[in-house]
Amino acid sequence: MNEVYQISQNLTDEQKRIADYWADCAGTVTPPGHWNVIAMDLLRDADWSTLGRRLNGSFGLFPAQDDELDAMAEEAAISRLYGGIHYRSDNEVGFTLGKRVGQVAVQAYHVPSP
Repeated sequence: MNEVYQISQNLTDEQKRIADYWADCAGTVTPPGHWNVIAMDLLRDADWSTLGRRLNGSFGLFPAQDDELDAMAEEAAISRLYGGIHYRSDNEVGFTLGKRVGQVAVQAYHVPSP
């Protein structure tokens, strides 16, 4: 709790920007909706694969954006600490769990090429 308090009292401008970007306050799409908007943008603009492609030992639907999406997920997680909403342990465990759930979901629906 002390870390959350200390960070909230000494935020840099960049940390404030990150917290605000991922805050999704009342009247917005909320954090899960934020990711839905990102996915819809990817579906409109990105080279994606309904079959998934193997990336770093797992399958991904947007292989060209793999690194970018990982960076966004890490930023979204740390934004909760910057915003004074989650402890660091929440972010770390939630980030790991989210990646595992995503991998299982994509693998469960993966249809190998003939």
